[in-house]
Amino acid sequence: MTLNQTHRANVAPLDVLIASLRRGLGVAGRIALGAFIILAAGILAVATAVAGLAIAAVALVIGLMGRIHLSGRSHRRGQAGTSMTLDARRTSRGWTVE
Repeated sequence: MTLNQTHRANVAPLDVLIASLRRGLGVAGRIALGAFIILAAGILAVATAVAGLAIAAVALVIGLMGRIHLSGRSHRRGQAGTSMTLDARRTSRGWTVE
């Protein structure tokens, strides 16, 4: 008999079963951990995309509100009741309104 055959003959079948289960659970644990990491990365990617869309939507609303607000303020009534438009231009000392 060789050394391997002698070693196998001295090992109880229950020990072999427990060792196989331990190896199988180790592999299953590694697979579960990998799946969890991939799932967590996917959830993080979706959450980041949703946050980016929310920020973009808020920026659009702020931009539209600013345009509406500015267009409402640019027309003022003159002394005779006619509407007049104010013109602003950038100068070296700041903004000039005419």
